Amino acid sequence: YIELKVGEQFMRHAAFEATFLEILSFRFGHYYEDENNGDREFDTFGIGVQYAYFALDYAEYRVPENEHPLEGTKFYQFSINIPLEVVSGFIKK
Repeated sequence: YIELKVGEQFMRHAAFEATFLEILSFRFGHYYEDENNGDREFDTFGIGVQYAYFALDYAEYRVPENEHPLEGTKFYQFSINIPLEVVSGFIKK
């Protein structure tokens, strides 16, 4: 059992996202936990492309220590964003 100070219990995460022409997005982030409360620290980066209703996103974790379970973790996501106006047009018929 370890007693932690209040400041040691907070997780810190900062992120930045820039979107160009409402199509291309770049994302960067940093996550940190105190060494007495998990001791995790990693950077994230990603890119996203959106066109009409379709979006394709990619993200990756960069962990400073070797052989960390999160090192090399990558996410790929494809999504379709259909506005409610389009769906409600079919329901009212």
